[in-house]
Parts: sequence; C-alpha cells; structure tokens
Amino acid sequence: MTVSHKLIIAGLHATEPAKDRAEKVGLYGWLIGDWDMDGTVYLDDGTQIRWSVTEISPDSFRWLGERSRDGAIWDLQAELIAKRASGD
Repeated sequence: MTVSHKLIIAGLHATEPAKDRAEKVGLYGWLIGDWDMDGTVYLDDGTQIRWSVTEISPDSFRWLGERSRDGAIWDLQAELIAKRASGD
C-alpha cells in the first residue's frame, strides 16, 4: 500500500495544539517562528570559519560560508541559494 505524502502532511497539519495538551506543549513554543542560524569554528592557527543560514522562507534559504584571519574582515568562500524544487 502506498500513501501519498500529501495525505500524510494533511493528517499531521494542525493550526493549534489539541485542547487537552495546549499547556504542556507550550514548552516548545519558543521554537515557533523564523530563525537564522550562525556557526563559527575557531581553528588552531586563529582562522575563523563561519556558516550562516539567512533569508529563510517556506521555499528557499541562503547559506554563506566565510573565513576570517582576524574576526574583523570576512572573505566569502561559498554562497548557496536553495529553492524548493517544483513538483511532487
């Protein structure tokens, strides 16, 4: 039996928590909303490498990979613009 991913998503979708669990699921409320992610790695030689995910939307995001020797001047090493593929 094959189940369409659209049926699974429709079954999992909710506009609000179940009334009998609303108070308990508030624990995760801070996770709701828009997020940007930044990460920095500090190498032994003092070089810093950072990754940033920005411009997040339901259909796309922008990822930057940058490098710095002093933490003040950052050189762009890689940029990725991701867009959701059309079709199912």
